Amino acid sequence: MSYCPAATRRPPAPNGRDSPAPKRQRTTRATFLRSQTILAADFFETKTLTGATLYVLAVIEHATRRVRILGTTAHPTAA
Repeated sequence: MSYCPAATRRPPAPNGRDSPAPKRQRTTRATFLRSQTILAADFFETKTLTGATLYVLAVIEHATRRVRILGTTAHPTAA
């Protein structure tokens, strides 16, 4: 245990009103995500029922949990 001289210690505040930092409200994960604009993007390939390969660009909006398909193509490198 370390030594702390009495001159450096502060007396306790009356009624605890002089705390070093105010109490913060806890934010839930759901509240945090709704308040932010957080997007996640993914580029993936999928097979159709006929066996063709399609490439899909999708974005997930975390606040509303919506998946938005921005585009699909069979030839992602074509100009």
